[in-house]
Amino acid sequence: METVTSRANERVKEIQRLCTDAAARTEKGLCVLFGEKLCLEALRLGVALAEVWFTEDAQEKSPRETKRLIGAAGNAVLMSGSVDEKLSYQKTPQGVFAVARLPKRDASDAPARSVILDGVQDPANVGAIIRSAAALGWTEVTLSEGSADAFSPKALRASMGAAFAVRVAYCESAAEKIKALREKGVTCMATALSKGSVPITDTNRAGKIALVIGNEGNGLSDETIAACDLSVIIPISEAVESLNAAAASAVAMWELRE
Repeated sequence: METVTSRANERVKEIQRLCTDAAARTEKGLCVLFGEKLCLEALRLGVALAEVWFTEDAQEKSPRETKRLIGAAGNAVLMSGSVDEKLSYQKTPQGVFAVARLPKRDASDAPARSVILDGVQDPANVGAIIRSAAALGWTEVTLSEGSADAFSPKALRASMGAAFAVRVAYCESAAEKIKALREKGVTCMATALSKGSVPITDTNRAGKIALVIGNEGNGLSDETIAACDLSVIIPISEAVESLNAAAASAVAMWELRE
């Protein structure tokens, strides 16, 4: 077992890079899961843990769970409270985190239900949408350039590990992704308050569907909307102007589920 007590340790810097740099995560094929609950959920989903870091306090508080994580990981690191505070992005450090292997991004055919996030920048929204997708049977979430990384610590916490339960894909252009899906017979629906949008409750749910969600502030671009088969709106009370991206996605996925 390795022990790390200094914040200046090179191992600490490596973990920091995995936490803050999406390119580093992709290069190493690794991500960081903070908190005992998320680590155990990852194990339940069959995620491979490269190593687990924990404090003495965490081990004393949850000896059984910590032992299970140590047994599942390829390496165990006992860290000081100071190191835990430096690495944690939360106000209250969890005392345990795991370095997990990213899932393989195998090429997929057009799934029956998929979501495309076009420039959704808030990692909490990305994570929440992925969690809703997994819960409602939508099997693929594609992130366009400009979207938050699904495997950042904040997004992983928001998804509670669901990023390992669905296929997460990436594309440079949402419009090009939509074009490719339509060529495979997928009906692409833009969620947009635009002229010609129809209530989502009036749409045809038959066949394969891709739901397209836009940026929190600006929504979908005209190019992306034009690339879709149709645009839809969620009928809501006049007391509320709109729903945020995560809430709107959950409602739409529920309405359009198989």
